[in-house]
Amino acid sequence: MTGIKSEDRLPLIAASLVLVVGNVFVYLTDNLVYLGILATPLALAAFGVVRYLLYGSPLPEPIQD
Repeated sequence: MTGIKSEDRLPLIAASLVLVVGNVFVYLTDNLVYLGILATPLALAAFGVVRYLLYGSPLPEPIQD
């Protein structure tokens, strides 16, 4: 079993923060829970952008092959 690679930790933290902020925003504004689902594509984009800025590739190596 393998763990999370070190180069994926910061992108995962960025994606997690986007999800948390999205859910907090939906909760505080009393919007429908379904609007919180919209945070998921933003989190995926945050992962890709942060990983691209740090390592030049938006996807981990096993996914690129």
